[in-house]
Amino acid sequence: MASKDVRDHIRNSYTTFRLGLAALGLLFPLILWWGGLLFQVEFQDSISAYYHTSMRDVFVGSLFSTGVFLYCYKGFTDLENYVLNFAGICAVLVSLFPTSASNPLKCETFTSPYLHGIFALLFFAAIAFVCIFQAPKTLYLINPPEKRNLYGLAYKALGFLMIGLPLLATLLLLFRSEARDHFVYFAELAGIYVFGAYWIVKTIEMRETSLDDIDSKQM
Repeated sequence: MASKDVRDHIRNSYTTFRLGLAALGLLFPLILWWGGLLFQVEFQDSISAYYHTSMRDVFVGSLFSTGVFLYCYKGFTDLENYVLNFAGICAVLVSLFPTSASNPLKCETFTSPYLHGIFALLFFAAIAFVCIFQAPKTLYLINPPEKRNLYGLAYKALGFLMIGLPLLATLLLLFRSEARDHFVYFAELAGIYVFGAYWIVKTIEMRETSLDDIDSKQM
């Protein structure tokens, strides 16, 4: 019974990790938007632009939390673990190198839009790599095979979306008109929601395979 309690504890801990990452991804953009409105912050053109508003602490705190979660999460393979660690570091660096402000700032603030963009793209590329090449490595215990294939297709779709949507946001940012719009924000929101969706799908899959019960070395 004690052994089962330990396995349940490990399984529930990993489930909480994954659902925590999903919740961060799903709530982060909305808290910035709706919380900003509560504090009379105008709806920004991009998620990154909230750094230069009174929602800065939420922006930085959410990225730091995501980074810590990813770094602490143990991947199924060593390679997955290294890539998730790298993604976690990139998430923190995105917050430490803020994008430029769209309006003149009242006080001098350090900005580094190019590094901000590079680390953001590297973050999504790392998670996309995990989706496409590492997530399917746990599917061999899924039955029937048709269901296994369905999960595999879902991971590939999420991975390619995680590449395409940040690139779309970058192109919109580079080539948008001078008029204020929110296309970049919603492209970024979609990319972050795909990140959250991946962790939900992974949680469902892992619960079905009972891989959370396998010894912690494999986890």
